[in-house]
Amino acid sequence: MPTLPFQPYDSPLKAVLRTRYMIPVAKWLIGPGPFPVLAQASGSNWESALTIMYLAELRAILIDTGEEPDLRELIGQRSAEVAHRLMDARGQDADGTFWDGVTWDTAVVARSLLVATAHYGDRLSARMLSDIRQHVCRALQWLCCQFNRWEREIKFPFGPADVAQILTTCLYVATFHSDLITMIFPSGTPGQRFREFMFDVVRYLLRCGSQRDGAFPTGSPEVVGVRERYWENFFHTAEVIEALALFRHHFRNDKAAEAQELLAQIDHAAIEVFHYFENGQSDGQWGTHVETCRVLYAYVRTAPLFPSIPDISPHLVFKALRWLCDEKQHFADHSFMHTMFITIFFALAILEVYRCWPPAQRTIEEIYDDIVWFTPARTTAERSERLKVVLENDRLHRQLEKLESRHATVVRVAWTVAAVVLIGIGTGLFAATIGFMKVQCSLDMTVKPADLWKVVSVVVAVLGLVVGAIWRLRIGRAR
Repeated sequence: MPTLPFQPYDSPLKAVLRTRYMIPVAKWLIGPGPFPVLAQASGSNWESALTIMYLAELRAILIDTGEEPDLRELIGQRSAEVAHRLMDARGQDADGTFWDGVTWDTAVVARSLLVATAHYGDRLSARMLSDIRQHVCRALQWLCCQFNRWEREIKFPFGPADVAQILTTCLYVATFHSDLITMIFPSGTPGQRFREFMFDVVRYLLRCGSQRDGAFPTGSPEVVGVRERYWENFFHTAEVIEALALFRHHFRNDKAAEAQELLAQIDHAAIEVFHYFENGQSDGQWGTHVETCRVLYAYVRTAPLFPSIPDISPHLVFKALRWLCDEKQHFADHSFMHTMFITIFFALAILEVYRCWPPAQRTIEEIYDDIVWFTPARTTAERSERLKVVLENDRLHRQLEKLESRHATVVRVAWTVAAVVLIGIGTGLFAATIGFMKVQCSLDMTVKPADLWKVVSVVVAVLGLVVGAIWRLRIGRAR
């Protein structure tokens, strides 16, 4: 008789995920030896990198819960060993440092090495920490060179996901290791150059995506859904939307016009991408096994980073989770179909549901009850209309802000002109009074220079105060 996942039913989903999936999968990924992690047995650098990133996050969770002290110690020991092996596996050329000559792999490995320094710095020598920083910077230089030649000299077919990983790693550096930026761009203005590079990557990703009209299972011809945006397939799209979400979060307070324009484009794209995800799930799956893992990861992780996303569908999340954790693919040894690369993506997806999906705090039976009674089986025409309204509201809001800004400028200019005219007239009257009462003037009414400068200084001071007050005044429509 098949065993249903997520038991016992009166336990919170987070507890079940942690004890029945996340911890056992971690032990499978570490392996019995002699290699520090199982991915090293095949010499896969990117799988080793993703493994130590997953293990670092799990170790932090286990420290909070106080569980598995032996496993925590083992994770620290093995991850430090993997960092040494990854450093030994690097390649170098005139452009910088790389791993396996592939942009996706290089970006992931570089990021994982920085994760290792943050979590296991006490297990790495000062020389190793310095070497990691140096070669991560060289790897970023190599990635920048690769992107600058993208589609002109480099025609690697894994395009959008590669470029997205470049951006994700750049954002990780900008967020947690900003001191490295001066080493990546040692000349000119490093911060500005790094910022402009990331902006160029985002523009490229937005430009190279595809769009299509959304379709619905309702059969209602009068319902027109929002357009769907995607990059080649579900995997690429998940990688890209994660990178765009992280970019949006990092630059959310940037008031520069070019930043605001990019953020608006990203918000618009996010709604179309989420509609692509929500309309594309079939029987709990998005395409292949690895695509399902990656979309679930991106869907849960990125939604909170987009204010333009009203909510995500609990039914889609739980159905995908239920499918992934079924014993037909999650085997008794806790691997996903005995396949390393799918298992690591499976582990990352489960981790993200644990961390970022609010219903995971509830018990299994409560979640099942909510899913049965309150959530539709898939994206609906009503939700599509709601997403369209959000998009239209966002567009009109940006349009209104531009009109209000222009209106405020016109009003301020008019008030400034009026102030200048009134102050000029008042100054003339005041000067005339001074001339007749205190200044000795000849018949041609010539004022003494000393008195003239007194009047001018007073006028300039008053005019400066008035104009400054006008331009500081908040002008807008009544709310």
